[in-house]
Amino acid sequence: MIAVFDSGVGGLTVAKSLKIQYPALPLLYVGDTARYPWGNKSPAVIRKYCDQFVNYFQKKNINRIIIACNTASTFAGSYLRDHYRQVTFFDVIDPVMKTLTKQFQQRKISKVGIIGTRGTIASHVYQSKIKQLSSAIKIQSRACPLLVPLVEENFHDHPATSLILKHYLQHFTNIDHLILGCTHYPLLQAQIQELLGPKVKLLSSAREIAKQIKLNPNDFSPNRPDEYFFTDCSSHYHELTSRIMDQSIKVKQLPLSQINQC
Repeated sequence: MIAVFDSGVGGLTVAKSLKIQYPALPLLYVGDTARYPWGNKSPAVIRKYCDQFVNYFQKKNINRIIIACNTASTFAGSYLRDHYRQVTFFDVIDPVMKTLTKQFQQRKISKVGIIGTRGTIASHVYQSKIKQLSSAIKIQSRACPLLVPLVEENFHDHPATSLILKHYLQHFTNIDHLILGCTHYPLLQAQIQELLGPKVKLLSSAREIAKQIKLNPNDFSPNRPDEYFFTDCSSHYHELTSRIMDQSIKVKQLPLSQINQC
């Protein structure tokens, strides 16, 4: 079994891509809907939340964990690898950078846009890695704090979402790639692509991690069912999870009291 955790429903885009790549993979998903969004939290708080989830997963004997959150990958990725040497972690930033590197080597990159939470954009994690790749690449970035709440409220196709996307994306000019620096954003990918036009390539961490992660199907326990948990669970999340995963999903509540004990 592999564990996937995120601040809310965004990590389901990673879970869905994984299940397409490895249908028999048993998966445990946890979204921290009681404390989302994480994008405006401090690095110390993010690391505390991640500690709690990793300890919870270890109590379930799960030692392969996907950090399905750009903010958590940014502020806690290295920390978790240093403190939990027996655990294999996968973040959502490195797969995007591997694809971006390949695109650069093929001379398909000159100007890159980045959208993400306040925390991810302010950390300059993508900007720094792109500059290490080549100082000649021009970068434009924009924090988009309203997009996560819109996705969490199932406003994917709402007129308000279109207006807010237009407001954020008008900042970008003549880019050839746009990094969707939050796992919630692939749920708005169609609208983003329509606004930017077909010539702009969208880089989704959900898609890239599923393409690049290498798992051995012989290690799977095919009879073990998938489980989906939220720290705050209402009927809204049942409907939203089923919509994102394209199948009927029964979600359960994982009380914060259980996480806080870990």
